[in-house]
This record gives sequence, C-alpha cells and structure tokens, in this order.
Amino acid sequence: MRIFLGTLIGILALNAWGMASPPQEVRQAVESGLQKQKVLQQQLRTAREEMVQLRHQLRQEKLQLRWTLHQQQKLALYLAQQQKEKEQLQETRRRVRQLRLALEPGLDQWAQTLSRLVAQDLPFLAKERQKRLQALQQTLDSPVSALSEKLQRLLEALLIEADYGQQVEATEGTVLLNGEVVHGKLLRIGRLQQFFLSDDRSMVAHIQPGGDWRQVDTSHAEVITRALEMVQQRRPFELVSFPLEVTR
Repeated sequence: MRIFLGTLIGILALNAWGMASPPQEVRQAVESGLQKQKVLQQQLRTAREEMVQLRHQLRQEKLQLRWTLHQQQKLALYLAQQQKEKEQLQETRRRVRQLRLALEPGLDQWAQTLSRLVAQDLPFLAKERQKRLQALQQTLDSPVSALSEKLQRLLEALLIEADYGQQVEATEGTVLLNGEVVHGKLLRIGRLQQFFLSDDRSMVAHIQPGGDWRQVDTSHAEVITRALEMVQQRRPFELVSFPLEVTR
C-alpha cells in the first residue's frame, strides 16, 4: 500500500511541475505498481496462513509430546509393577518348593501311620478302608499329582477314619464263630468294640484284636438288642452298659 501511494504522489508531483510522462508510460507504471502491490499482498497473506499453520502444528506437536511423556511414565510404572509381581511370584515359587520338600516326606509318614492304625483297629469295613488307603498311597507315589491333591487326599482319609470313632452302626452279616458261619446282627460302637448277636439270640460275641470273634455269655443279648433297636430308631435312646472288654 505504501508503494502504491508513493507511485501516485510521484505522478502528481510530475504533473504539477509540468514534467509528466506520456500517458501510456504513466498507465504502465501505475499498472506495474498495482501488480507488484497485489503480488506483495498475496505473499503476505500466504505468509500469514503459513504462520498460522505452523503455530497450529507446533501446538499439536506439543500436545503429542505431552501425551508421549505421559504414556512413557505410565509404561514405566507398569513395567515396575510387573517386575515387582515377577519377583513376588519367584519368591512364592521358591517357598512352594521348600514347602514341598519339607511336606512330602511328612505326608508319607502320616500315610504310613494311618495304615498302621487301621491295621490295629477293629476290622470293620475292611475292604472299603483298605481300598481308600491304597488309593491314597497311589496318589502320594504319583509324580504328576500336585502337592495340594496329595494333602487333600490324606486329610480326607484322616477325617473319614476319625469320623468312624463317632459312629454307632447296626448292620447284618455273617461271622465265623467256633468254626461255624453264623448269620446275625452286628453292632459297632465307634472304634471301641463291635458286637455280634445271632438271629436266634443264642450266640453273643465280640471281636478280638486279631479279627477273631469271641463268644460271651448270652446274658448280654438283651443289652445288645436294646442298643440295636435304638440305633435303628425303633425305641427311644437311653443309657446302656456293655460289661465287655474294649478292643484297641
């Protein structure tokens, strides 16, 4: 704009002094000045647009840089947490290995003790109990069974055997008494003693530590009969006395 005004002032000054150029040259000079002014204005406009774009791009890059730094901080925290969890997991595995080395021999010892106690116990449910002990030993001997499974199987066997001591059970079956197979009723008082009463109530016996049956006086038939009826819920519960030796 300043160039354009300067050109006009110059032309007016020449006219005033009588030194004006020919009309054609003046017109060309004016047009040339206007064209240069137009080009200059376009250049300025382009420069302003480029400046705006550069500022916008710079602002976007700053935002991108801030986001990148934030993500790097989050990633660093995540990696630190992962490293901490990895170290904790390694420590847990180390303790599990130590526990396994210390616990597995103990499981075997408990299983052997349980087998010995069952062998010394009253010979009731012999097949069922022996089958359970064999399955337990197979689990303990298995190289693929987890330590938790071995421990669970041992605890189950121990709890079942312990529960036998709180049970009073009445069943029917046969026993070998005086060389004769006799059918009758069996009464088990926990793991303290097991009694037998023949169907005709002519024979009463209790089991011996070795598994043999020992016949006792038939005067105890009434007590055993009452106890059987209470277990079978055919009469109210009451205190009864068994004047017989306890087998352990």
